[in-house]
Amino acid sequence: MEAIGRLTGGIAHDFKNTMTGIIGYARMLMTILDEHDPHYLPISEISRAGERSGTLTKQLLAFGRRQLLRAGRAHGQLLSLVFVLLEYHTA
Repeated sequence: MEAIGRLTGGIAHDFKNTMTGIIGYARMLMTILDEHDPHYLPISEISRAGERSGTLTKQLLAFGRRQLLRAGRAHGQLLSLVFVLLEYHTA
């Protein structure tokens, strides 16, 4: 579970970095082009789609954190069980 959480976090981080470049270049082109240019609308759609991808990134990061938390809780529960068994065995 922990590995899945770390993998998801890594993918989200790389995805965010890629989308930052796409959004940045789209915005740069939008400042260069006139609003009546036939390329302006498609480029503005690219920018908006990139901004919406932020939601996906947040969901991936939240999923990754949940997996890491679950793994941490499972480890804690396992350690508690080990301590109980050791106490019982040594008593």
